[in-house]
Amino acid sequence: MKIYTCLEAAAALGVDQTRVRVYTCREAAAALGVDQTRVRVLCRSGRLGRKHGRAWLISDSDLKRYRDAGPIPPGKKAGGK
Repeated sequence: MKIYTCLEAAAALGVDQTRVRVYTCREAAAALGVDQTRVRVLCRSGRLGRKHGRAWLISDSDLKRYRDAGPIPPGKKAGGK
């Protein structure tokens, strides 16, 4: 797996390159208090992070947006359906 520099990750996420923190799925899971599998599900559903090559890149702003929106229970879809 490729290790991204901060500048590469910032460019891939489209965020300010001077101040960016990019999390791995493991780090994001620890920060959110959920399992890594749940983080990957959230990434695949478009609720968290962005795919760059084979890696998921999750920024501070992604984590903040997810926390502010509140978690959706597993098996539920956004929009209440």
